[in-house]
Amino acid sequence: MWIIDRIVKPKASGEAKGGEITQVIGDSISAAGTEEYSSLPMISPYGIISCPPKGEKTVVLPYDFGTVCLGTLSYPQGLSEGEIVLRSYGGAEIKLCNDGKVLINGREV
Repeated sequence: MWIIDRIVKPKASGEAKGGEITQVIGDSISAAGTEEYSSLPMISPYGIISCPPKGEKTVVLPYDFGTVCLGTLSYPQGLSEGEIVLRSYGGAEIKLCNDGKVLINGREV
């Protein structure tokens, strides 16, 4: 764990701030809250890559290597503890259920 603490150690003056995604152009994400942020990299689990849509609520955090977007707020409606959903802005969805089922757009596969 010391490696993670060393890599992502917050700046002494930094604390997480809430904001809203204001612009997405290519791979450049901007957000605004108490401050304006541009060219924000997204932080997410390895292998999960996403581009948040404009208007989503987000959290930004300054780090030693720059300010990052920690993701957007999510609301786990209809999920049981331990279940996972991957959902696109257009509505496509993959749900991994606790009983071993995989649902794609509501259909079991």
